[in-house]
Amino acid sequence: MALEKIVKRALILDQLIRQKNTGNIEQLAVDMEVSRRQVYNYLKVLEKIGKSCEFDHKLQSYVYLDEPEVQ
Repeated sequence: MALEKIVKRALILDQLIRQKNTGNIEQLAVDMEVSRRQVYNYLKVLEKIGKSCEFDHKLQSYVYLDEPEVQ
């Protein structure tokens, strides 16, 4: 049960990042139904599997660093 929740949240985070629609860390925590600290932990997990991201202040969203810009 707990593993299912972790995977589900990681997939939600991945989808929001791909859509460039995460909002700030507080909004992400609300959307994922976790604490801010847990959001940072999920971001670290994504980094460990090769999906580095950072917060883009212009977009007000986390974005993957390794994905090309779509114009």
